[in-house]
Amino acid sequence: MHAQSCDDLTFKLLIGKVAVERGTMIKIDIVNAYAKGTRGADRRLVLIRMPESVREYDESGAELYMLGLTPLQGEEPSGDEWWAHINNSLASFGARPAESVGGLYSGKIDGSSFGIALIVDDLFMGEWGGDDYLISRRLKKQLDLKYGEIKYEESPTSFTAYAIAYDRSLGCVT
Repeated sequence: MHAQSCDDLTFKLLIGKVAVERGTMIKIDIVNAYAKGTRGADRRLVLIRMPESVREYDESGAELYMLGLTPLQGEEPSGDEWWAHINNSLASFGARPAESVGGLYSGKIDGSSFGIALIVDDLFMGEWGGDDYLISRRLKKQLDLKYGEIKYEESPTSFTAYAIAYDRSLGCVT
């Protein structure tokens, strides 16, 4: 399984909604996300053999291995484990997942509405109807506390493979 991700059409609908509402756009990247997830309780521990150039041995000559405690990118269950982690983080923030639409969340806080498109560890967030960037700055603070290094950008000019040109005064995005 893999982390649920927002598809192209859903992302375009969200960015269009933000433009029509003349809202703000934000991009958030959770750096090294998989390593910040939690390994499923039903999973066995993983021993990682080091490359020959950096191997170490104990006093008796037995080779030492690293113990993999967090999900590793490329392991089949890791996507689900990461998705469960970020899904819980977004839910505790007040974001509701859309029914039958993977990677899309929405909510309302203090009179401001927001939508979030999630692609693994990259979040595109739009908010409208309240103070500019109020909700996204709160989310950034919560994610900073939970995950550490976060890249946060207001008025992004790109998201994943998309270039974004947004004229807020006209409510137009391309």
